[in-house]
Amino acid sequence: MTASHFFEILAEDGPARSGRLRTPHGVVETPAFMPVATFGAVRGISPDELLGAGAQILLANTYHLHEQPGEGVIAALGGLHGFTGWRGPWLTDSGGFQVTSMADRLIVEERGVTITSPRDGRRRLLTPESVVAIQSALGTDIAMVLDECQPPDSSVDAVGGVSLRDRAAMERTLRWAERSRAARPRGLDSPALFGIVQGGLSESLRRASARATAALGFDGYAHGGLGLAEDPARSVLLLEAGPDFPDLERLPEEIKYGYGVDRNLWARAFGEASTHNWGYHARASSKSPRIAVPRGKVVGGSSAINAQIYLRGVPEDYDGWAALGNDGWAYRDLLQHFRKIENDGDFDGDFHGSDGPIPVRRWPESEMLPDQVAFYDACLAL
Repeated sequence: MTASHFFEILAEDGPARSGRLRTPHGVVETPAFMPVATFGAVRGISPDELLGAGAQILLANTYHLHEQPGEGVIAALGGLHGFTGWRGPWLTDSGGFQVTSMADRLIVEERGVTITSPRDGRRRLLTPESVVAIQSALGTDIAMVLDECQPPDSSVDAVGGVSLRDRAAMERTLRWAERSRAARPRGLDSPALFGIVQGGLSESLRRASARATAALGFDGYAHGGLGLAEDPARSVLLLEAGPDFPDLERLPEEIKYGYGVDRNLWARAFGEASTHNWGYHARASSKSPRIAVPRGKVVGGSSAINAQIYLRGVPEDYDGWAALGNDGWAYRDLLQHFRKIENDGDFDGDFHGSDGPIPVRRWPESEMLPDQVAFYDACLAL
């Protein structure tokens, strides 16, 4: 990377890793979520609010800022940092996404992309060289090369088994990447320049693109043209990040027992240094003390560290809501829905379900932990 940028790997677990990216305007702990600030702002949210929400880096759009107000205006105001008030790192995309989002308004040629503006009707040419210059004038921390980002194409040629259009776009992106690299400014305050891997949905094209882009030697690399909805027939399951413990024997003791056996286990499960907790905090009001909000950093999420508890609620509460005018909320009305989701292993009959998706069982006294037994006995003694 450039002298003012540095990336280090902090931890690895199989193919997963965490790291730290240092830029002239701050540090980004990776992996990180990057809020989109197309025109230099996230709508309705101030820079201070973004910072308070945990944002580390923002993403702006090179083409739209080039169109209005223009990189010259932004540079005169101190770059993106002075223009927007966000003092942390910025990443700007190259305008390549407009090849897809504004496909009916542009012409793609070897020299670059000519876009007819939806704002004023003017034609603007983006070339690999001009895109690097625009991003440098914007004062971004991380700049992207111009790429040809095409929507997914299911047609294939008879020889290679891949889309001819995707192959042509990938090869042009590589040629543009080489031109971008040659045009990059040199200096301590120049942005890091990232190459972009293309290739549509073809694994072979993307592997070839990745090898060739890496061989050119950029400060970093990005996968272009991929989201979560290329194939509407394909479902994507998103889970809370964290390790998966496949059986009870391999489940860490602090998650398995909490503080039921040893109160020191609580800190290991939920405390500030816990590896199983995201470490979130909140305040009930501006005058309230800061309190911990445990959220599970393991597969299964919060239910894995807070225990899985199934409660229907108190019948009188539902009946009270119904009496206030909430039709359909009486306990008798809701009972049919409770039964539909339950697979009760202890009881059946009119008040318990037996073929729902949620298994329900009561914790027998023989399985209770010592503090649970003490609480149970104390309740009986009242």
